[in-house]
Amino acid sequence: MLSLTNIDLSFNRLTGRIPDSLKNLNVTHMSFSKNMLTGKIPDWIQNAVWSKMDFSYNNFSKLTFKPSPNLQLNLFSSCCNSSTCLPNSTDTIKEKSCPRKPKYHSLFINCGGGETRGADGNLYDQDNDTLLYYQSPKGNWARSSVGNSYDYASDGNSSKLLKNVRCGLSSEARLYDTARISFVSLKYYGFCLRKGKYRVALHFAEIVDEVTDILEDIDFRSTDKRTFDVYIQGKRRLKDFNIIDNAGGPNKEYIQTFTHVYVNDSTLEIHFYSRSAGEGTLDGPLISAITVTPGP
Repeated sequence: MLSLTNIDLSFNRLTGRIPDSLKNLNVTHMSFSKNMLTGKIPDWIQNAVWSKMDFSYNNFSKLTFKPSPNLQLNLFSSCCNSSTCLPNSTDTIKEKSCPRKPKYHSLFINCGGGETRGADGNLYDQDNDTLLYYQSPKGNWARSSVGNSYDYASDGNSSKLLKNVRCGLSSEARLYDTARISFVSLKYYGFCLRKGKYRVALHFAEIVDEVTDILEDIDFRSTDKRTFDVYIQGKRRLKDFNIIDNAGGPNKEYIQTFTHVYVNDSTLEIHFYSRSAGEGTLDGPLISAITVTPGP
């Protein structure tokens, strides 16, 4: 076990406590997300993991240490008590970001990229950090990622980048220059939205360069393609969605629009989930931008 570099035990319905037998590990990434673990998150774990830890969506009682600023830690919905592990849940964030009447009626996110104005004239929020959990400065949206995640970019600011030099996208399509990817699960939450019906547009493009450190050996005509499910407000809207098949190839834009999306409690949840992570070369969901506007 001492030769391991990554441990991912997410989505396994594990119960009990984190075993002390793991304390002698020295790994870069550890994930126990989406289980039913209890007890304290032990302080020794910060010495066993030096880059990323994900304890989201569990039932821990307490975090026993102050995280190092160099450690990426996802504690979203990790503890049964909101005062011991923050951010604890969407309800906790909702209470802080929207203490009064909901005030927003739209949401624009440039997934994986910086703040930019889209071809629709709207200003899209930046989402270009590499944190497993992130909440926007305004508090009107948040993101939680399970599994290794990267920012795919065309500006050379990431070691895990994909360039658009062959893409042929329109000059206005800056939203498709970048994308957010997660190995297993990626959730976006919109907060403080007014009650009513919304139109949700999801922007996709499988951005590829001739040579990349991730996709260089992929034949996009083969069956080895990225597939994932899309849930909105807990309801599955897309199953085994394939960007390349729908867009007609890599480096091509594709927009999937959903109407009659209801928001009743001021919170919108969009979930991208891969049921086949680890089975192919193109693992995990990918999204370029999210547009939420009032609509039928």
